[in-house]
Amino acid sequence: MTDIPESKPETHCYRRHHYRCHTCRRQVHGRPDLDVPGSTVGPRVRLLSVYSREMLGISLDKTTTLLEDLFGIRLSRAAALGHLRWWRSSSDPDCQRIYDRPRRHQE
Repeated sequence: MTDIPESKPETHCYRRHHYRCHTCRRQVHGRPDLDVPGSTVGPRVRLLSVYSREMLGISLDKTTTLLEDLFGIRLSRAAALGHLRWWRSSSDPDCQRIYDRPRRHQE
């Protein structure tokens, strides 16, 4: 018998290192590729919210309800919209073409 494993949200603490440039004295810091400034959820939550909206066509309200019902993660509609904007602005054009291909075949 195949079943879905019980889900439990994980909490991670990330450290962002800050440095001061010896030449210009400006403070600089690293930023991971999947980081959304001010976000309180991790990359898997962001990607699941994007996938459910963009690939499955689930509304933002239903996406946030899905995350809360299945995983106990409370996400506002505005945060889910921010994840969509982040994905659209950061996705590679080649990835966008791959994403668009199935939609053209469905129409």
